Amino acid sequence: MYGNNRGTLNGPDAFDRSFWARTGGSTSHGCIEWLGACAQDGYGMANWDRRGGKAHRYAYITRVGPVPPGMCVCHRCDNRRCVNPEHLFAGTYSANAQDAGRKGRRAVGERHPSATVSVIDVLLIRRLYKCGHFSQRRLAAQLGVARDTIRSIVTRKTWKHVA
Repeated sequence: MYGNNRGTLNGPDAFDRSFWARTGGSTSHGCIEWLGACAQDGYGMANWDRRGGKAHRYAYITRVGPVPPGMCVCHRCDNRRCVNPEHLFAGTYSANAQDAGRKGRRAVGERHPSATVSVIDVLLIRRLYKCGHFSQRRLAAQLGVARDTIRSIVTRKTWKHVA
């Protein structure tokens, strides 16, 4: 269905045929999955228009149209490998991040790769700081983390999801 050459970046070309040849059949959810190379984050990657890019972005541009300035290409299906243009839409980066958060697709707390404390540490930090017996500097030294980490926790700039 999407293997035709309508609307490619530079007109009908061999790359467009090659691109769609690197996709699988529809899944039970209607996704057309990218079978080519993927980045570490799981998104399909392709080299197009003299540069590399995400495969779903190429699918959107060639089948739907240009991505409006300040927008990104989002998935309705939440399948990073999906290149089905019917599953793609243009949205703001902020709305996309909020959607990911609502659906539990963002790494927060201990799941975040740069987390230096645990949920238990956060609760302890807030309790000790609130009682007034420990300064941010002392808590940082005790836990072996930066003072900015403690400040962000006690002001709820980070770890907002922890009560």
